[in-house]
Amino acid sequence: REQDGKLPDIVFEATGVYSKGLEGFLQAHHYPYIRLNPLEAKLQMAAMRRHKTDISDAHELAKSHFKSDRQETYVQEDYFEQMRALGRYYEDLEKEIRHNYNRLHAFLQLSFPLFEKVFS
Repeated sequence: REQDGKLPDIVFEATGVYSKGLEGFLQAHHYPYIRLNPLEAKLQMAAMRRHKTDISDAHELAKSHFKSDRQETYVQEDYFEQMRALGRYYEDLEKEIRHNYNRLHAFLQLSFPLFEKVFS
């Protein structure tokens, strides 16, 4: 775990659902980590990469860590994560309501072609 009183640097590339499990584990155990944007990781490893495999990517990412000045990833409080998730859920509901309203309107126009003329 600790060597010489310091935790090791944990660096990984954000790969969507694949890195979420690792990130959740690190957060649950309060380990500091550095999550890299895939484009940023690609640019930092561009000169070093010879063959693209998961093992070589991890090795090159570790080597590039000693050449780059990286900031530890900021972990938001759980409250803000929940608020962001609720905001996305609300947007999805609004989108679904608009979609259903437009479908209902289209069905009404097909079923009762004179509907808008009578009630306008």
